[in-house]
Amino acid sequence: MARRKIVVCEGRKMNTPATYAEHINADLVIKDGVSCNTTFGLETCDIVATNKSVDMVVNIHDPSNFFKDATLLYHWTFGDGSADTTINQPAVSHMYRKPGRYGIMVNMTAIFPDSNIETRPPKTGDVKHNLKTMDAVRNLTIHGKDNLETGVKATYNISCLASLPLEFCWFVIPTTTNAMSKYQSNDMNCNKIMLTNQTWFEVDHWFNTSGGYSIGVYARNAISNSGADKNVYAQSPKKSQEVVGLVIGIFFGIAACFLCVAVFTNYVRNQNRPHVEVANFDFQRQWQRSVTLGTKIRRLLLGGSRAEHLPLSQDFNRNHSV
Repeated sequence: MARRKIVVCEGRKMNTPATYAEHINADLVIKDGVSCNTTFGLETCDIVATNKSVDMVVNIHDPSNFFKDATLLYHWTFGDGSADTTINQPAVSHMYRKPGRYGIMVNMTAIFPDSNIETRPPKTGDVKHNLKTMDAVRNLTIHGKDNLETGVKATYNISCLASLPLEFCWFVIPTTTNAMSKYQSNDMNCNKIMLTNQTWFEVDHWFNTSGGYSIGVYARNAISNSGADKNVYAQSPKKSQEVVGLVIGIFFGIAACFLCVAVFTNYVRNQNRPHVEVANFDFQRQWQRSVTLGTKIRRLLLGGSRAEHLPLSQDFNRNHSV
């Protein structure tokens, strides 16, 4: 709980007759606020989260019970453009939608019962407080492969939504360890990166041993923190792929050997084949020489015409000579 105090004037009745306190002395308390590291104007401030109800309480300092019977009214101005609120209770809740810096003011009025305005007029006072709002860390995610091979670089993208600056911490542990419990561990071995202008970054990791792992990330800003993890499995390169590659290589090697043997065998056969010389024979003259004397006598006895049994070439020559 962050607390600040503004002293305006002592809230007690003076010893002099008919003289009373002029102002109300009070301070404003912001519940669940975080004290600012820097000053805002002349005042320090509290930091709260956006889209979250902020409880505020005004504490009046009245050790002499001067305002015991008075009716106190509180007029709240929250500084974000919302409507002012006047209530008779010192506590109020308000929600800021956007990150930024806001000035809170509370005007207090004490009205005494059956009082004479001239002798006992209403007392007033005010409290001012500065507030800074930030977006809490949310939607923290890890993007990357779930299954991968050992010895290969794995890249993961880590992102979130939050107000800056941010502090990121990431680590890799076996899945047998509870990653969420490591976020609050003092011996957590991780890389811390301060980011002032972006809400994402990349991490690279090499898995050297097969097995299940958990990639954890922790992010925080001034008002909030969040953690996330992602389970991955690293395995050795598949042996089946190596076997297939080896078989394909052997197949192509054998095919190349068969091709070389076939080419060489064909070459040897061509070298050993005998050369055959082809002569140009005159088959018509050979036929003429093969006609025997008996054949000629038989033709004469049969009375056949010589011209009918002459080859076409001889018949042509005979006609040509005539």
